[in-house]
Amino acid sequence: MSSESPNGFWLINELKNVSFSTENGNFQFDNSGDYSSGYDIINWRWVNGCTQFDKVGHYNVIKKMISINADFKKNAQFGSFRCSHTCKPGERKGISPENNCCYHCSSCPSGTYSNQNDSTECLNCSEYYWSNAGSSTCQKSTREFIQWSDALSVVLIIIAILGMLIICVVSVLVTKYLSTPAVKAAGGWMCYIMLFSLLISLVSSILFIGEPLNLICRIRQPLYSISFTLCVSCILLKSFRIILAFSFNPIVHKHLKRFYKPVPILIVTTGVQVIICSVSLFLNLPKIVENRDDPKIILMLCDEGSHAAFGITLGYIALLSCICFIFAYKGRKSPKMYNETKFITFSMLVYIIVWISFGVVYVNIHVGKYFTIIESIAILASVYCIVCCHFLPTCYIVCFKKEANIESNYLTHAREHFKQKGQFVCPIAKMQRNSQISSEEQPPSLIEVKTNNANEGPINQKTHHTDQTLSFQNQRHKWNCLRKRHRSC
Repeated sequence: MSSESPNGFWLINELKNVSFSTENGNFQFDNSGDYSSGYDIINWRWVNGCTQFDKVGHYNVIKKMISINADFKKNAQFGSFRCSHTCKPGERKGISPENNCCYHCSSCPSGTYSNQNDSTECLNCSEYYWSNAGSSTCQKSTREFIQWSDALSVVLIIIAILGMLIICVVSVLVTKYLSTPAVKAAGGWMCYIMLFSLLISLVSSILFIGEPLNLICRIRQPLYSISFTLCVSCILLKSFRIILAFSFNPIVHKHLKRFYKPVPILIVTTGVQVIICSVSLFLNLPKIVENRDDPKIILMLCDEGSHAAFGITLGYIALLSCICFIFAYKGRKSPKMYNETKFITFSMLVYIIVWISFGVVYVNIHVGKYFTIIESIAILASVYCIVCCHFLPTCYIVCFKKEANIESNYLTHAREHFKQKGQFVCPIAKMQRNSQISSEEQPPSLIEVKTNNANEGPINQKTHHTDQTLSFQNQRHKWNCLRKRHRSC
């Protein structure tokens, strides 16, 4: 009811004159309508989790005097009259659980701060900033990635550059001795494709170092996958060629030769990998991501896209490696000088072991500053495995075993190998029979003169010379057949 209304004004005037008594004392009001009988002074105590109120004195409003009970004066311990303290920066005020009239100070949680006294709330740090618990300010987060100057990065770069230099030296030796049997056995013109693909793989290993960029994130894995697939495809052709060159069954040899098409095989096997990488890039394009599991650090990483697609690219290379391994096992009985199956087998086994180990780490460790370095190490191990198994032995032969790098030595080994197997590369027996027939069809005078002792010497010399000529022609035909069979593969 408003005091300006007639009823309200009347009530106030009447209240000024009211005076009554109860068992707790007299109650009366002054001219202003305020209570004038005084107030009790209450002491609050916290007892067994509850607040207990004790009357310890009285305040006289008229006399403006405070009187305290003698017992309370004697036993009371006076201290600070404040139930709360000033909250410092880094803290905020909160209601006390013991007394709703007081408040307590609590530290600001991590990621928040307060920069004033008696702050009622903690402010959140802005993006790219962090703070510990109880902080009055925020600090800027540190951006981290694999630095070029890191010790591990320097080691990997040196290894990659050394691999590039080795490839350059091998390329020079291959070019110089391209027409020799050792280089032909190592792959011939395919050596250039293998060396180029290995060089690209080494370049891709360096792309895992340094600050990631969107373009780098998108090309580094496909670059390795496609280039190394091309290299493994060449090894596949080498394995196939060994089986084809030393297949004893003419029918099997004929059918295998029908499928031996080097250029189409390289295009198809590498093209499949190109399609896999293109589809994976189209479905989930790699990009830069910021990992903030640790608020102090912003870890710059590449989101490589679909893990399944990445697994398919590695699985496809592993499939080609397994096929190479099978072909190498089939051709394990080829002549020693032609036999590169042990190098192919070893290199493919090492590749599979390296990438199985990488897959285990890849599945169990998803985030980390040095996580991408693991893939770079796996790439370098794969490249060095191919270089050491497929090119260094050939370089050793052309540089330090020049006497063995002769076509006649290779053909001799091949001929001895076929003789041990009871096989011939050409119908040599037929040719020998023809030579015998031709000798039998010689003029009778050459036979009749054998009885003439006077002419025996010249006739024997002529017959011996004819036999040597036929033997030389027969031997030459054998070598030509071996050479033709070797070059056809």
